[in-house]
Amino acid sequence: MKLVLSLLDFKDDLIGQSYVIEILKVVPQSVIDDIEIIEDGVEPEIFRNKIDVLLRPNYSDSFGLSVIECLSEGIPVIASDVCMRPKGCRTFSNRNELELENELRYMMNHYKDIYNEINSYTYKGSLKETLKIYENIMNRKGVI
Repeated sequence: MKLVLSLLDFKDDLIGQSYVIEILKVVPQSVIDDIEIIEDGVEPEIFRNKIDVLLRPNYSDSFGLSVIECLSEGIPVIASDVCMRPKGCRTFSNRNELELENELRYMMNHYKDIYNEINSYTYKGSLKETLKIYENIMNRKGVI
């Protein structure tokens, strides 16, 4: 298993740097080499091609656009239950590390079933639908 972190401008930001340091403190030394940090500005396709599961353990969240984007691309998601989550998203109680661990184990043991389940859904507001809207606007005459 490889951990991929997507962080915004962390190299030029002291808060971002301290966040990475805190993450590395709790990660077992044996997997440090299996951590990849992706900085802001990386194309979404590159990120999506690197992950099998999105983990969104936020302490607060209003919706979590990355959750719907990943689900709509067929990437399973485990997220904290701090807000309403889309159908197919696996959730755990906020700040409950045992539940998070159980969800990760469940995902590892049932990945194919979960993957097939989420790929049978259509997600409103997904990245694909949003891109279609932009393409339709750009293809109209007179749009620069």
